[in-house]
Amino acid sequence: MTQVPTDSGKRSTRIVIQCIYRNFDVGLCYRVVIYQDGRSFQPLEFSSLDLLIATFKTVDPEFDGDALVHDNSGQTHIVFAKDMLLSDAELASLGLKRTKSEL
Repeated sequence: MTQVPTDSGKRSTRIVIQCIYRNFDVGLCYRVVIYQDGRSFQPLEFSSLDLLIATFKTVDPEFDGDALVHDNSGQTHIVFAKDMLLSDAELASLGLKRTKSEL
């Protein structure tokens, strides 16, 4: 069921961030999966924690590394999951946008 945007044009959006461990040559990266209106956007990948934090500060100025659950197991795991109200402009600042058919 499609959600009606709030007066501010924001929609309930589920953000999930995974820490992905790769082979020793590549190291790790952070994959962001965003769900809105019952569908997911193309996942985003960040090669560093600093880049991830800087990008997410555009939609949540208080977002920092303390918001992430750190695990030194060396296995892929979820480091962050939260429901947020985001506008199309905020999604665009993360590198995402709706297609015209979805507006």
